[in-house]
Amino acid sequence: MTCSFSSLCLFFVLGVGQVHGFVNVPQVRTSLLQSTSTSVTYEPSFVLVDSATRNPFESDHAKEKKRKEEEIAAENDEKKTSLTNDLQFSSPSTDAAAVVTTISGTESSSFLEELFFNTNGVAKSFLNNNASSNNNAAAMWLWWIRRMRMYLQSERARQRVQASLRVSLHNFLRDSGALRGIMDFLVTIGTPALAMEYPEIVPRFLQLSRECTRISYGSHSMQGVDMFLPEEISPRGLLFFVHGGAWGSGQPWMYRLLAQPFLEKGMAVAVVGYRTFPCGDIRDQVNDLEAAAKELTRRYPSLCKDTSDLGVCAAGHSSGAHILMQFLVNRLQRKLAQRDNPSNMADDAEEEMRMDALIGLSAPYEIASHYEFESLRGLEELSPMKAACGNNKERLSEYSPVLQLFNDLSRRSGTDKAFVNEHCPRIAMVHGVHDDTVPYTSTRQAAKLLNLAGINKCDELYLSETGHSETVFHIMLGGKTKDAVFSWLEKDGTGSNK
Repeated sequence: MTCSFSSLCLFFVLGVGQVHGFVNVPQVRTSLLQSTSTSVTYEPSFVLVDSATRNPFESDHAKEKKRKEEEIAAENDEKKTSLTNDLQFSSPSTDAAAVVTTISGTESSSFLEELFFNTNGVAKSFLNNNASSNNNAAAMWLWWIRRMRMYLQSERARQRVQASLRVSLHNFLRDSGALRGIMDFLVTIGTPALAMEYPEIVPRFLQLSRECTRISYGSHSMQGVDMFLPEEISPRGLLFFVHGGAWGSGQPWMYRLLAQPFLEKGMAVAVVGYRTFPCGDIRDQVNDLEAAAKELTRRYPSLCKDTSDLGVCAAGHSSGAHILMQFLVNRLQRKLAQRDNPSNMADDAEEEMRMDALIGLSAPYEIASHYEFESLRGLEELSPMKAACGNNKERLSEYSPVLQLFNDLSRRSGTDKAFVNEHCPRIAMVHGVHDDTVPYTSTRQAAKLLNLAGINKCDELYLSETGHSETVFHIMLGGKTKDAVFSWLEKDGTGSNK
C-alpha cells in the first residue's frame, strides 16, 4: 500500500474519542510509567429495581441536585411576583417609607444599590434621608425601579438570544459535519508533537501503513476496514476493533498503531470504520458493524468462524465501545427470537462472525445518563451523541444497550437468562478513574446491571492515574491498559492461562 502524506500524519489520537478535549502529551508519558490495575468482579446484588418507574443509573446525588434547583426556581418566581405586585403604584404620592421597605425586603435592593450607588452604605443613607422628607423621593425611586425592571427584562432577553445563538451554532457545527472536519483536522496537525515525544513510533506506523489492506464493505467511503495479518500462517485469533470519536469523528487510520501489540501476539487485527454522524446515526453505525463482520467472515472464514487459541475478540473505545455493545445486545436478542421461532432464522446466519470476548474501553453505556453529564459541561448540543442517538430522552434510553438488555431479561424466565448468558461472550470493561470525559461510574453501573440481568461473565478493570484517551494510548504506546487487557485476554473464563 502506498504511504501518502495523509496516512503519514497520524500516529495518533490527540483527542479522538473525546470530542471536547485534547491529551497532554507529557501527562500521557507520566501515565504510561504506571503499570498496575485493579480488577473488580461484581457479584449479583439482590436489590429490586422497578425499571418501569426508576432509571437505575440515576444517582441520589443527581436527584437531590434536581430537587434543590426546583426549590430555588420556585422561590425566585415567588419573589418576582411579589415585587411586581408591590410596585404597581397608581400615583407618585405613595409614602416613601413604604417604597424603602418594599425595596429593602427583596434581593433586588442590593442589586439596585450596587448598580447605581456602588456602595450599600451610601444607598441606604440616601433612602432613609429621603423617606422622611417628602413624597418626591418615592416618585423618583419608582422611576428608577421601573427603569431597572426594563433593564432586567432586556438583559434576560439578551441572555435568551445568546443562548439560542449558541445552541444554533453548536447544532450547525454538529449537523453540517463541520465539527467532524475540525476534530479530524486537529488530530492530524497534533501528530508532530506526538512523533517528537515518541520518535520510535514513526517507523512502526510507516510499516503498518505498508502492511495494511483496505477492505470495503459498502458503497460509502467510510464503510471500510483496515486489515492487518500477522506473520504466522495460522493466527491465534482476530481483534475486531471499533474506534471512538463521540459518534461523529475518527477514522480507522488514526488507530493504526493499536494493531502492533496484537500482531506481536499472533492475532490478526481489523480496525473498523463506519459512517460517523451526520452521515449515519446509531442505527446506521450498528448496521455497519454487522456488514463489516459479514464481509470479514466471507473473506476470512477460518479467522472469523473457527475456534482458535484466542478466538475473536471485539473491542471498542468510548463511543465505539457503546456501538459495539449495542451490536452485541442486538445479536443476543436476535438469538433469543430465533430460538423461540426457528423460522425467523436469517438466510445469512451461517456468515455470522464468532464473538468470544468483548473489551470496552472508557465507554458511556447509558446514553440518557451521559447526556445529563454532557449538559453539566455545556456540550450537549455540540456533541453528536444526542443527534446520533435519538434526539430525545426516550430514544436515548432506547439506545442504551445495557439498560435495554436488563429491562428485557427482567421480564423473562430463568431459562431465557441462562440462554443469553451462555451465548454472551466474556466481557472486560476497562476504565480510567481519572476520566473526566466519561466518568468511570458509567462502567460500574453497567457492570452491575449486567450481573442483575444474569450475565456472570463481566469483569471490571479500573486503572489509576488514567484518563479518557490514555486507555487507548496505553495499548498503542505501551502502558497499564495494554498489560491489563492482555493479561485478561490470555485467561479463559475460569481464570486459567490459555
